[in-house]
Amino acid sequence: MLDETPTVTEQPCPTCDGTGYNPAARLLFRLWYRHLHADAPGLLTAFSFPTALREFAATILASRRAWSEQLDQADVDALVENDRLWDFTRRPHTPDEERLWAAHGWYWSPGPQRYRPTAAEVNAACRAYPIHDGINAYLCVRARLARWDMGDTCPRCRGTAVIPGGAAP
Repeated sequence: MLDETPTVTEQPCPTCDGTGYNPAARLLFRLWYRHLHADAPGLLTAFSFPTALREFAATILASRRAWSEQLDQADVDALVENDRLWDFTRRPHTPDEERLWAAHGWYWSPGPQRYRPTAAEVNAACRAYPIHDGINAYLCVRARLARWDMGDTCPRCRGTAVIPGGAAP
């Protein structure tokens, strides 16, 4: 016997355009990637943001570079604390480490090292080759909003990106 209970379908949340993020987080994601900067001014005019966020956005947009290419030390620290940036934190930094890793056939160390990169090192590397991904973007967005005492989730769907849309046909 078939179950005839209607199922509830979900629709993308219209408040966050199905992203699960609030306007501040969506703006920061646009700033992370330079190719999305064209959308940022629209978000800036459509929503009321705290002064710190508006000033940050204006600085990034005026630079004509992606936020991911001009992290500050707090951004880098957030990435290191979340075990990211392995090109810096899990590579040998001394000749002894190089010999040890070569003997074991390691490319990455088996665990995080004591080395903490500077923002200048990370930014220089980012301009030379792609070192960031969507996870780094998410971690930096979340950390920066936390420093401004702001959350990152959409108030309507509470970060799920969907809302109930009624019974399925």
